[in-house]
Amino acid sequence: MTIATKSHGTLLAIASFGTVAEVGDIKGPELSRDDIDVTSHDSPADYEELIGGLKKSGDVSFKINWAPGDGSHAALWDAYGTGALTSFTLTTPAGSVLAFDANVSGIGPDFPVNGVVSCDIKLKVTGEVVLTP
Repeated sequence: MTIATKSHGTLLAIASFGTVAEVGDIKGPELSRDDIDVTSHDSPADYEELIGGLKKSGDVSFKINWAPGDGSHAALWDAYGTGALTSFTLTTPAGSVLAFDANVSGIGPDFPVNGVVSCDIKLKVTGEVVLTP
């Protein structure tokens, strides 16, 4: 019997810094694979034939309650500014870990009239995403 794992309490960490503070919903990494068309004139029953191509690690996106003075938020801002490849981990409450390298490819602060200052962060993952169950 499979039992779903709750995600509340998942931690996002920067390898060189530690846990990122005030993280909201996290989406990704969005793994995918290219399709390579190998259809030929003798492909059966007029169906296309495909084989798997290169794997793509996709993006990770998340929102933080932005505190510019927080060290983890400053580390994200600095990584965006320098373009430096940065190592990250996502650790679930059940102990599974996703480890990956990424560039901080987007930072978008939001200053609502009636609400909390937040910031959307986008990571462009490069290379393999390693899952440790």
